[in-house]
Amino acid sequence: MNRTLGERLRSARKARGLTQRELANMADTTQDVIQKIENGVIKMPRNIKKIAESVGRSPAWLQFGIDEIETLDSRALVMALKFAELTDEQQAIISVMIEQLRKK
Repeated sequence: MNRTLGERLRSARKARGLTQRELANMADTTQDVIQKIENGVIKMPRNIKKIAESVGRSPAWLQFGIDEIETLDSRALVMALKFAELTDEQQAIISVMIEQLRKK
């Protein structure tokens, strides 16, 4: 499973048969930027929409691994990004905690 933005981008790029350089050219960015995204150095690329379009996916899928999301405010977006970086076990713990807080 592609758990991170970098893993999803690498997988989608390879599925399209693109090199990092080819993707960079299509997305109007540099190979260095694509490499840094795939290696997890860049977690919120400015041009994610163009990159996602270039690999035939939605920006929501590329960033979060889901096809559609509602508009998130900046705090929710930061929390979603942090949550996506956790292990499955950590995510399960946080999910339980959130449900407990919602019941109060």
